[in-house]
Amino acid sequence: MTVMMLLTFLSNAFIPVNTLPKFLQTFVNLNPVSHFVTALRDLLNTGAIHNNFWLLLLLSAAIVVIFAPLTTIKYSKTI
Repeated sequence: MTVMMLLTFLSNAFIPVNTLPKFLQTFVNLNPVSHFVTALRDLLNTGAIHNNFWLLLLLSAAIVVIFAPLTTIKYSKTI
């Protein structure tokens, strides 16, 4: 929960990226929550799917591919 809150506050959800210091801009541009917010804004404002949407899908799939087997292995060891 804490990690998700930090990722949300360190994203472009509340403030424009160009108002942040350079070191935070780098982090915000790599933050998956920023990509989600940008993709959702593009979809809701223009109705079009842009590059951020595909990047978000790719990042989401990568997270599932990495953590689904790890979670399954960890869960099966606890039973």
